[in-house]
Amino acid sequence: MDKENLISVAEYAKQKGVTTTAIYKKFETSLKPYVVKEGRRNWLKKEALEIVFQNEILGINNDKFETSLKEFENVSNEFETKKEEYEKIIAEMKEKEVSNFETIAKKDQEILDLKNQIIGLQSDTIRQLTEMNSQLIDLTNKVNGSLQLQTAVSAKKHFKLPWKKN
Repeated sequence: MDKENLISVAEYAKQKGVTTTAIYKKFETSLKPYVVKEGRRNWLKKEALEIVFQNEILGINNDKFETSLKEFENVSNEFETKKEEYEKIIAEMKEKEVSNFETIAKKDQEILDLKNQIIGLQSDTIRQLTEMNSQLIDLTNKVNGSLQLQTAVSAKKHFKLPWKKN
């Protein structure tokens, strides 16, 4: 491989502000596609500087998305718990014989209140799903932008203009 497209592990670590040990630990994960071995010496393709950095940025956004997803799951679990409680109360109320009209009216109002609470929880769930969808679209757009940048960088390497001197 052409040496001008390679960077030493030490230089890569310096540019990233980390130790060479930290870089060697990533040789089997995120840096694996960029490792070039020449004899006993390890090099990295220079494109790893841009692409791995972009992946780290996207990883931060992915963490935010996963946090939102966990929050949604918590709300959803709370919703299911409340729903089961309400359904149990409703089932118990249906089983009881109620002869007093005022008691029936009072219980009907409680049922209506519970239904309104369920509707409120459903509205919150829909809002959170909409937010998560928006975050997913943003993340998709960033990945698309990253892929376009990677394509442009790759195209620039392989396409030389005849009138441009190197």
